Amino acid sequence: MHRAKAVKSKKTWQLRRASLFLGISVVPIGISFGLMAVLINNNRVLHALHNQKKAVSAGTSQTQQATKQPTKQPTKVPAPVSVTSPQKPSSPLAQANPPDSTGVLGATTNMPIPSSGVYWGIYTDPNAYFGDFSLAHREAVIGNAETNITRKYDYDRQFFEWGDDPFAASPTPNTYLKWSSSTAGHYMDINLVAANRSGGITTWAAIANGSQDAYIDTLAQDIKAWGQPAFFTFQHEPESLICPGDTLTGCDLSTYYGTTGDYKAAWQHLVGVFRANGVNNLSYVWQTGSYRWSYPNDYRYGPNNYPGSDVIDWIATDPFNSGSPWTDLSTLITPWYNWAVNQGKPLMIGAFGSQEDPNDPSDGLRAAWFAAGEAAIKARPQIKALMYYDNNPKITGKDNWLLFDGNQASEAAYKAWGLDSYFNTRNCNTTSCPGYTSSPSSSTPSSTPASTATGSQKAGTTTTTPGSSTSGQTGSSKGQTGSSNTTATQASLAAAQAAKGNIKGTSFGMKVVIFAGLTIAAAIPLSMAAWEYLNFRGISFRALLKRWRGRILRLHSR
Repeated sequence: MHRAKAVKSKKTWQLRRASLFLGISVVPIGISFGLMAVLINNNRVLHALHNQKKAVSAGTSQTQQATKQPTKQPTKVPAPVSVTSPQKPSSPLAQANPPDSTGVLGATTNMPIPSSGVYWGIYTDPNAYFGDFSLAHREAVIGNAETNITRKYDYDRQFFEWGDDPFAASPTPNTYLKWSSSTAGHYMDINLVAANRSGGITTWAAIANGSQDAYIDTLAQDIKAWGQPAFFTFQHEPESLICPGDTLTGCDLSTYYGTTGDYKAAWQHLVGVFRANGVNNLSYVWQTGSYRWSYPNDYRYGPNNYPGSDVIDWIATDPFNSGSPWTDLSTLITPWYNWAVNQGKPLMIGAFGSQEDPNDPSDGLRAAWFAAGEAAIKARPQIKALMYYDNNPKITGKDNWLLFDGNQASEAAYKAWGLDSYFNTRNCNTTSCPGYTSSPSSSTPSSTPASTATGSQKAGTTTTTPGSSTSGQTGSSKGQTGSSNTTATQASLAAAQAAKGNIKGTSFGMKVVIFAGLTIAAAIPLSMAAWEYLNFRGISFRALLKRWRGRILRLHSR
């Protein structure tokens, strides 16, 4: 009896040990499968980027300088939509003010205007870096960009569709705006379009005639309560949305938004309602594409869409080098600049980008494009803000403007551009931008004196951007210029990329070593589990081998 109990106890412990070793092996096996998934995903990403380069080299990328005309005219001819004056009383629109004491071009703006130098901004599309629009991923994407260039951006952009409330509790665009402007300490560029999330559009005439005032009033009150100075753009790049021929006759208002007159009236009404609600913390930015500025006889020619100096504070354009033909930044912006510089407003590059050179794996041509672009902006001192459009065709199906894709030559040139003191007027470092501060006035919009804090501002300034983190360092990045050593820049960039885990991530050799180690770590407890289970079943290892050898010989004899 005692012997039987002892045998049963031994069997029980053998089974328990087998289960324990099997459980231990699950951990390295799980990590191994996770690593394999990462490797497969990285290969998929790199393959996608490679295919895009091939597509660009084959000439499939679309040029932003091409004249786009509708291929099919709609057959439905709606009745003309009349544009009436605003139905509700509004305060008089403030007129542009003369230049302030620093010599900066005057504007009815509550964003401080650099007396010298340029704000450095970025829009990073989270889908461009193979993620989603969750707050955590969006934070990681712009954090990765700032790690790569070793400084914070001055300002950030958030797109909103008609009907969105940027300061509601949800969805993600709203929470991101509040995070970026408070925790991250960026100035914000709020970009509102007349498309809505149901897939429809709100015509510009409907905005102008007062039928949308309930939404505009709510939006205005929330922006006023928020109180932080920000850029505000309505319907950027309107050229492709204007009715063909600039007429409502034959215009499909489910595709197009109206005429140039409708667009200007919508701008005027929107700003009028905002000011009637006491909103005094916004600077209104008119933002057009750059490709129509060379065609003054085209109905989409930029000045035809200008809402007027009484409502517009900053004038912006969006130049893009699509690579076909390869066009430098100076050439892209010159027609716009020659007109805009005479309007008495600070100027902005609202969004810009360049393709990679499909025939140059080292990406040296885009690096040279960035270096020349830096010089082009410096030669035009009325330009006071600059934003890169960091996106790729994963969701757009169009041109690839992706910035942080592992091409170190162009990334190093872009980083050197951002570290030039002329483009770091707020002395931004890796944790904060300790330069400018601004408090919205309680009166109607008026000229905000440009801050005297420039690239030559003394280090150690403790004033902070509204909503910016006060726990950051106050050291200055000035002194790092475009002449930074390229080798050192590339080395620091590579280290930052590895630390943030971009699409190249850890080296292939290291991944192989890690995978081999995990395999061994899983094999040992699996072997022990098998040994204990065989003992539990009373099967010797030698007998098992003999049994399998016999089976193999029988199969071979057949």
